[in-house]
Amino acid sequence: QDFAFESIETQVDRSRAADTKALNAKHAFTISAIVTDENEPYNQFLIYMAGTRGSITVHWGDGTSTNYPLGGTQFEVAKLYAAPGRYEITVTGDIRNITFFQSSYGQGVFDNINFRPLTGLEGLRMSSLPGPEILDVSRARNLQDLTPTDIKNLREIRLPHQHELWAVSISGDTSLTSATVNALINSVYQNAVKKQRWGFFHLPKFPYDETRSSEMVGPPSAASIAQLTELQNKYGWEIVPEMPRPEEAARSASGQ
Repeated sequence: QDFAFESIETQVDRSRAADTKALNAKHAFTISAIVTDENEPYNQFLIYMAGTRGSITVHWGDGTSTNYPLGGTQFEVAKLYAAPGRYEITVTGDIRNITFFQSSYGQGVFDNINFRPLTGLEGLRMSSLPGPEILDVSRARNLQDLTPTDIKNLREIRLPHQHELWAVSISGDTSLTSATVNALINSVYQNAVKKQRWGFFHLPKFPYDETRSSEMVGPPSAASIAQLTELQNKYGWEIVPEMPRPEEAARSASGQ
């Protein structure tokens, strides 16, 4: 009987441990890094972060870790791995004090990342990455700068209902649908109008091809185009591709 009791107790402990591990994974700042030896320096993973106070520890997924102080200035978060491969990176510590994250030009490649714990995030810039499929910043109410460009598999962006966004760029090669782009435009529009905020919104599908410069990611619906036009002409936003100006619309209506 004692043996049976201990077995059941052990099973319960294991179940609780598994539940705790799953819960921690859900709420941890994690990055599924893809490290290659295609470019020099070989096997390097490099991103940039900034924060207000405290410190973070980056567990690199190979048994090593590095501590970084958060002091307001931007800093490199870099690792030279022994071999290429996939590494599950976990960041612990004062992650709610992280205010900025950047991964650009294939230096810190990943296809999945969990931004939900970064409630203090203000700036997020990513470019030339395979993923993530879902960019969830729905808890970052102080978010001001959102620039996911050329994120090939990106199909959904989740924003908080209230935010401080004034700089948005979703240009290039993405998998964002019209519905997702419409929701993003509406969210930015509603917050900008409510707070009388200036900013810019870039969404060219082919930003480096002048022959296709008018094509937009999504593309947006007519209602969303109207919102972008109002942001540009009434609130002074910089919209790319540029929306029709009032004088252009008047000439078009008169057939000139």
